[in-house]
Formats: sequence, structure tokens, C-alpha cells
Amino acid sequence: MTPDAADQTGTGSSAPESPLVTAVVLNYRNYTETIDCVTALVTQDYSALNCVVVDNASPNDSFDRLQRAFGGEGRVAVLRAPDNGGYASGNNVGARWAITRYQPRYLLVINPDVAMQGVHALAELVAFANVHDDAGAVSPKVILPNGFHQGPYKRPSLIRTCIQYVFPVVWLVARKRHQRWARRAARPQRWFRTIGACMLLRADAFAAAGMFDEGTFLEGEEPILAERLASGGKYFYHYPGVTALHNHSRPGESLYTMAGLKYYFGKYRDAGPVSLSALEFCARFYDRFYKPLRRYTPFAP
Repeated sequence: MTPDAADQTGTGSSAPESPLVTAVVLNYRNYTETIDCVTALVTQDYSALNCVVVDNASPNDSFDRLQRAFGGEGRVAVLRAPDNGGYASGNNVGARWAITRYQPRYLLVINPDVAMQGVHALAELVAFANVHDDAGAVSPKVILPNGFHQGPYKRPSLIRTCIQYVFPVVWLVARKRHQRWARRAARPQRWFRTIGACMLLRADAFAAAGMFDEGTFLEGEEPILAERLASGGKYFYHYPGVTALHNHSRPGESLYTMAGLKYYFGKYRDAGPVSLSALEFCARFYDRFYKPLRRYTPFAP
């Protein structure tokens, strides 16, 4: 479905008391996973939901496969990004298009490898956001297949990050304590940011914040968005009453982690060249002496 054709699908049924939610799902190559994700989303017990699937210039036949899969589904539009500009760029393509065509109150940014548990999951997130005007983003409890809880997270500190690279035992102890807390957490709480794999965004606040910063390709999008939202008086909330399973198998840090950290600390926290060089040195120290030992720790995701 081309953007023009998708515009004719409508916004789906919407009860007056249920604000419109548009889910944005970014696909890259793995169309089967994306199809499963969207198919599950439209079974949510929330009528005021539609979906925008963005194929991020996949080098295979993903776009055609997605068009065929959802050609008869009126609540799903399939777009194709002009090029692969990364996570931020691809999701922005879908968000901009959805806001222009549908004017939703909320955007659900969800990775294709995420499955929300329970048919009322989306309705619960929306109900919470509706009564918390300062909520720019609301995320469920996100759990990996091995039981590891992803987030929520405090505001990053460059000094603390460097210390954790050089003395990873500090990181291991903090992570163990956080996992213990995450397993027991029952009350919604405001945090600096959550994991970006599944988050309900207030559409007007997201747009006012400039959406995702497209200066990143992969990694670092959430803390940057948190800084942008906070400048407008909107914040991230962790809502543990809803669980999402994240079938995420990429171990540890990616090649983009350091690029994302340097971009965030440099642009949004005013870190200078010396501080950023120190950060990179500490990361290389960790890679050289400690990273090979990660396979032996039970705390690595």
C-alpha cells in the first residue's frame, strides 16, 4: 500500500470515550515478525486503534510482503521510507504521516519483536495517560525472554558511566539491585526514561519536542527524547500493570552504543571533547579487559 492508498483506509472505529491511538511499527527485513506484531495489535480490545507500518528501505521484498499481508486490513497502512536513516528517522516517517492523516492523541511506538500481554494492555496504558497530563510517554514492564527487565532508567551521568566501564562490579551490583526492584514494582512511577521498544507517546508533546532526533542511527534515542520532552514539562512513566515481552536476542552493546552516548552527552549535556574522549577511553578499557568475561555473568541481558 502506498501512502496515498493508505490514506483511504480510514482511522478505524473509535468510541467517543476512547482517544485515537496510532501504532507505529518499524520494519527492517524481518517482515514475518512485523506481520505477527501488527496482527496481535489489532486484536487488542481497543477499537480506536490503527497502525502505520514503515518499511525502512529493506533490501529484500519486505514492503511487498507487508502490502500483501495488510492490503485487506482497513486499520493498517504500509509506508516505505525513502532510505534507511535508522531507528529515529524511520519512526519519524510513520509518526509524521500518522499525525498529518489521523491526528491521533497518542502514538504507540512498538518494535516488531514486542508483544503486549493481554487484550486490555493498550486500554490500560491509555487510561493512565489520560489522567496524567505530565505524561509524555507511558511504557509497560518490558521483559526479555530470559526474564531480564529492561528499564526504567535514571538520567545518565557521564562520570557514573565512566566509572561503570572501568569498575564494572559497580554496574553489576547496581543492575542486580535494579532487577530485584523491577520484579517487585507494582505502582506506576515517573522515571527519567523507559525502554523505547514499547512506549505510548502523547502525540502533541512528541511533535512539540521535535520527535526523535535523527542525528542518531541506533541507540540513544530514549534519553534524548526524555530531555526534549522534559523541556516542555512532559515526562516518562513506568507502568508495571502491563507487561510486554521483548523477543530481543542482540547481546550486550551494539556498534552504535558509543556513538549514541557521545552524541547524547555532547549535544544534550554539554560535554566537551576532553570528557567525550575520556568516555571513549573508558569504554575501550572495558572492551579490552572485561567484555570477554560477560559470558560468565548472569546479569548480562
